[in-house]
This record gives sequence, structure tokens and C-alpha cells, in this order.
Amino acid sequence: ALFYHGLNQTELALRHMSHALLLLSLSSGPDHPDVAATFINVAMMYQDINNMNTALRYLQEALKKNERLLGEEHIQTAVCYHALAIAFNCMGAFKLSHQHEKKTYDILVKQLGEEDSRTRDSQNWMKTFKMRELQMNAQKQKGQALNAASTQKAIDILKAHPDLIHAFQAAAVAGGSGSSSTSVNKSLNAARIGEAHPRGRGIDERAARAAAEARKKAAARGLLIRPHGVPVQSLPPLTQLLNVINSGMTPDSVNNKETDGVKKEANGHPSNGHGDAEEDQSKPVQQDQAPVGLGLGLAALDAKKQKTKPKVTT
Repeated sequence: ALFYHGLNQTELALRHMSHALLLLSLSSGPDHPDVAATFINVAMMYQDINNMNTALRYLQEALKKNERLLGEEHIQTAVCYHALAIAFNCMGAFKLSHQHEKKTYDILVKQLGEEDSRTRDSQNWMKTFKMRELQMNAQKQKGQALNAASTQKAIDILKAHPDLIHAFQAAAVAGGSGSSSTSVNKSLNAARIGEAHPRGRGIDERAARAAAEARKKAAARGLLIRPHGVPVQSLPPLTQLLNVINSGMTPDSVNNKETDGVKKEANGHPSNGHGDAEEDQSKPVQQDQAPVGLGLGLAALDAKKQKTKPKVTT
């Protein structure tokens, strides 16, 4: 199985792992440390094909077996915690990665001491996970600040050029887009707060209504008319304001390129004996049945995958 996995033939590797688990259950029984070690190898294979849910189930089952059979402070239990930390790191859950690696470090300190190379490696992993967690939080805050700044800039432009409000309202009505018109109207309403123009005394109400109707028709045709015949100044293009508004709606995404290297280094931990992970594959593997040895846990997971939605007949 490990040979096929090294050749990037993960489907064949998982078939051989299923056969190995069957032989282990017959020779040693389901409750044996070798079964837990094999679960870790199977989890790494699923992790390399980006099937993280199944990989986590195998790792959790391996952790339960090692805690029950070997104890909560055994080195193999620390291996399971480290494998879970790597899996959560690949999913971008850096806080959970740090928590599980902290348990790995505590076990290694008690069993091997602080000066052991494996203990120092675990400490370096903790620092790495903590740094990535802080970077992710900083990027989230930066995205929120950019969104707020872009919105405020758009409001300032609309306040400086009130005629743009009519143009955007006309464009929203002509476009007929529900979501875009809603967002534009929100910005326009925010810009128009406190912008009411009281009418002077003695102005004919009919003339005022006629002027308002003329402005509406002109706005529908794309013409800009200011009240009392004031000429329209040169205005910035509409695309400039749209870009300002839309730029705040797409915050920077978290950079996950670093997680690709972590997959390959997962089993480089000195205490991880059986977890040899190779290069990633892009296409996930679908098996008819889960490998033997996990009982109802993963069988229920596969049963959920095989359920199909009922067809609706009209």
C-alpha cells in the first residue's frame, strides 16, 4: 500500500490498506496498537487526496485506541495528536492545530524531556501554527477595515456630487438587478442623510412638482439637470464609483499555499513511524465500501454519501 501511494496510485493503496486491516483484525483483533498505526497511514492517504472528513475520522479512531490501549501519555498517543494537528492545519483551522500540537508537546516533555529533538520539533510546530493563526486574524481585520474605508469613500463622493445619486438610481431601475440595486440604494440613502433642501416661501407647488417631474424624466434619459438652471460641473465617470464600492466587497482571502508544504512534512516528525505521506493528488477517490476495522463510525459516513435526493416530478 505504501509503495502504491508513493507512485500516486492512492486508490490501489487504499485497497491494499483495506486488506491489511482485515488481516490485522483476524490475527490481532480490532483492539491492537498496530491497527491504530495503520489507521494513521490510511488517514494520511485520504488527506493527500483532500478527503479531510474521512481522514479526521480515522485519526480520531486511532487516538481513541491508543488512549485506551497504551495510555493518554504514551508516545504513540502523541503521534496521533500531531497527525490531527497537521490535518487541522491543512483545513485552515490553525487554532485547533495549535491546541493538538500543545498536547503532543506536553506528552513528549514528560516522556523524552525538553532537550530531545522530537520535543523541540513539536515546539517549532506550535510556533508555526500560532504564527499562521495570527496572520489569518490580521488579514480578516484588514479586509474589514478596507470594506469600511471603501464604503466611506463612496459616501463622500456621492455627497460631493449629488447629481450622481439620480444617475445611479436611474441605472439601478434600468438594470433591474435586485441585489445590485439594493446595495446602490443603501449607499445613496446613506449619502443623502441630512441633505434635504427646504423650499422657500412663495414658490408655486405646481411649478415645483413640474420641475421634479422634469428632473425624473431627464434622469431616466441619462441627462443631469440641477435646480434653478445651475450648470452641471464635470463629474467623475460612473465606473470609478462602482469600482470604489465593489472593491470593499471582496476582502483578501487567506493565503493557503503554505499548507501544501505541510502535507508533505506531516510524517517528517521523528516520532511518527508509520505515517509516510507522499505528494498530493488532485482527484478524490471514491470507494464502494470503507476499509474494515472502524465499525459503524465510517460505515455510517459512507452511507450518508450514498444517499441520493428524491426526484421531484412535475
